Amino acid sequence: MKQKKPKKQKTGIGKYIAISVVCFLIGAVWLVLGIMGSLPAFENIFGEGGVVRGTEIGYGIGIVMIIIGAAVLDRGRKKKKKAEEAQAVPEVQETPAVQEAPEAVPLAELPDGTVRETHGLDMRTILSHAADVSTIELQDGTHVASFDFLWGNVYGGEYYYVVSLGRGAAFQMYILHIDNSAPDTAQYVEEGEMREQVIADCTAALQAAGVTLPPPEEAPKKVGILERIKSNIPQRPKAEKGKRLWAFASVAALYIVLLSMGLFCYFRPMGSGDTAELVQGIALAYLLITPSVLLFLSVFDPFGMPYGAKRALNILGIILMIGADVLGLVLFMNMPEPQDHIIGMVITWFLPAALVVSTVAYIFAYLFWCEGLPDGWQIGTAYIVTVLFPVATALILAAIILLFLIMFIRWIISAFGIMLGGSGLERGWKQGWSGESTPSEYEITVDGYTRHLSRLDGNRYRDNVGDVWVTDDGGQTFHKE
Repeated sequence: MKQKKPKKQKTGIGKYIAISVVCFLIGAVWLVLGIMGSLPAFENIFGEGGVVRGTEIGYGIGIVMIIIGAAVLDRGRKKKKKAEEAQAVPEVQETPAVQEAPEAVPLAELPDGTVRETHGLDMRTILSHAADVSTIELQDGTHVASFDFLWGNVYGGEYYYVVSLGRGAAFQMYILHIDNSAPDTAQYVEEGEMREQVIADCTAALQAAGVTLPPPEEAPKKVGILERIKSNIPQRPKAEKGKRLWAFASVAALYIVLLSMGLFCYFRPMGSGDTAELVQGIALAYLLITPSVLLFLSVFDPFGMPYGAKRALNILGIILMIGADVLGLVLFMNMPEPQDHIIGMVITWFLPAALVVSTVAYIFAYLFWCEGLPDGWQIGTAYIVTVLFPVATALILAAIILLFLIMFIRWIISAFGIMLGGSGLERGWKQGWSGESTPSEYEITVDGYTRHLSRLDGNRYRDNVGDVWVTDDGGQTFHKE
């Protein structure tokens, strides 16, 4: 008999990796600030001597945070190695290994019309606690199905059960006769007086209990458009933890690049005049979307975080994005008014709207769309929505404007139809809009006689005796002219 291996313990390195990555990201941001501290534009932040002060603060905090991250990561690595060594216990064979059990003998084939209880239980015992039995799992040939147990009774020592499959229109009821010589099997009763008596007794018992047969169909589960789209994406197992960490690192690097370029272009915009203001506004917009990385971290979860930690990241990310939107609106409102009207519209209208729309779009993309998707789709979504967020914002805003435009056009058409008041011009307008044509002939009954109407013009028709009839509701009713 072999000694059991000790249960594998969790090394807990995931939290060390998470803390070290956060430290590395913070350190990288401060190093960027330190490098940019050499720019004269930083003087308006740090005051006089800001070049030296900004560089010292940036390099100082950046290097300290990176050292802390490296120390935390090294501690986690040592803890993992120590745990692995403790788990590496050699197997000790105390006694000769017992012989393996012989292969199970396959069950004998069942004759046609016979079913077997899959666990080999005596089905006659069901009646002793029938109120607690709702289903019976039976093997019919090679097929195993869970039958609903409806009713049972004993007739002269013979056990008869009524079971069913399906609901609604698919409901099917079966009569089973338990084999006393092999009580784990039963035969279908398909004809005979006994079948009719069992059905009559079962129906009376179920009616007395207020049970309706067949049972109503279960309402189909509603599946939204998003679920239907995601169901067409092939599911793949998650990659190894190391590969997932590298994948998240690539997304984190993208956010660091955007943050660095945003800081650089915001404090030292390229160009001059209106062009510089436009570059500064776009850089500010990219700066203020960086808190969305917390949402992606909680969904992609490369560290195997507990549910509470992921939920806290979601809440923190949403709060920071909303705070960034408020800050962005204030900063955009205080920017100088550009001379160019198009640039002014972009800075005063489009970019502030982009912040609000992008917040909603990031919450939808990360928390709803990415949930349950393969790793590659999640990474691709992060790249697309982050790099192209102004384009996506423009498309979303265009869709909103187009929706309002369609609503306005429909209102105009409706108002135009009301003004025309059912005239021939109004009917012609409807026909041109819908593509439907008005019939040129009708039949009406007058005083018990049928008259055939042929169109004269517009909504006027002449019958076969020479009278002229007019319709004001497209042929629903007629009155004599």
